[in-house]
Amino acid sequence: MNPYPWRGPLSRLTGGLLVLLLAGFLLVGMSVLLGGVAGLAPRPLLQVELRDQPPLAGLLLQTEVTHLDLLTGIDAGRVRWQRLPREQVMSISEPTAACAASNAEGELLVQSPCTADPQRWQLAFPNDGRWLAGLGRWYDSLRNFLLAPARADGQGGISAALVGTFVLVLLMTLLVLPFGVAVGLYLAEFAGTTRHTRWLRQVLAQLAAIPSVVYGLVGLGLFVHGFGHQIDQWFHADRLPSPTYASGGLLWASLVLALLTLPLVVVVSEQGFRRVPGGLREASLALGATRSETIFGVLLPAARPALLTALILAIARASAEVAPLLLVGAVRYAAQLPISTEAPFLHLERPFMHLGYRVLDLATSAGGHTLAVQQAFACALALLLLVLALNGAAIYARAILRLRHEKLSP
Repeated sequence: MNPYPWRGPLSRLTGGLLVLLLAGFLLVGMSVLLGGVAGLAPRPLLQVELRDQPPLAGLLLQTEVTHLDLLTGIDAGRVRWQRLPREQVMSISEPTAACAASNAEGELLVQSPCTADPQRWQLAFPNDGRWLAGLGRWYDSLRNFLLAPARADGQGGISAALVGTFVLVLLMTLLVLPFGVAVGLYLAEFAGTTRHTRWLRQVLAQLAAIPSVVYGLVGLGLFVHGFGHQIDQWFHADRLPSPTYASGGLLWASLVLALLTLPLVVVVSEQGFRRVPGGLREASLALGATRSETIFGVLLPAARPALLTALILAIARASAEVAPLLLVGAVRYAAQLPISTEAPFLHLERPFMHLGYRVLDLATSAGGHTLAVQQAFACALALLLLVLALNGAAIYARAILRLRHEKLSP
């Protein structure tokens, strides 16, 4: 007789929940992918004949059974779009002579027929049916989305947000990985099992469960208004009352993310060190190696796959965080990048743009029009690809190290 009759139904329930979870992840991933690609696709230019109204020309944003959404222009950073009920539409055409005229200031005119001065405006003809012209329009759209400079009105490309996100994650990694690995090594090799270490592990478990916005508040009060104010008093008194470090910036944001991911790195690192066979330590010590030589020559190389796992999890956690960054440095528009080609090259005091904040800004502050939502999906897709690229590089390095370790093992 089976003493555990509940195991079969429980395993089936667990398997079903796992399938539903994977299906949910797949659905979300496909939604972001399709929405992101749709946000970059060239839009046809329609000329709509309306009842008792003059004809209207615009770029098609969305078509539904009950209405059409047309982008009619962008003026001073404000998007002009109209929702046309189907019952008011008499006819729809796609004239090849219709154009979308744009300039470097971000203004956009939609005209049918095209009368814009080519000396002042850059003209595009979205209804040009040649496949090569369509491919060129898609390439221009992708290039502008990725490389166009950001503007104070919220328009422009995401290059500044890409740079800010990458530099932030890199700096966070440089801060959290050495300290987290050192704490994990101490807990695994030196601390033993005492009341204090049990208390420390409980604290780490509780820190991992704290909402991320609380870390942002701690960073705002402790780092920005505490340490930042003192740094300005000691080293930048000539710039006061204008703050240098007493306002949000790259340094404080990276420290907040380092605190946020520290419990994760410590726990994974400690488990990695504990999985190293004790025979390796004993053999190293028996051959006359000191404790420090054993740590740096045996333990750290053997635990590198686990340490890279900690790095992967930290990057995945930090890249998607937005709430704490709103309080310690992420802005809608940054006039300067946090890096430059002149000394000191990395400017820790500067605010920065972040892809996650860009998604939030487009999705909430643009009135809900379709163009902004599509751009938000495109930014979300770019953020997802950036996280996958960073994690992929770490996973590849971990696989190489594991393969090398297996070859060296007897």
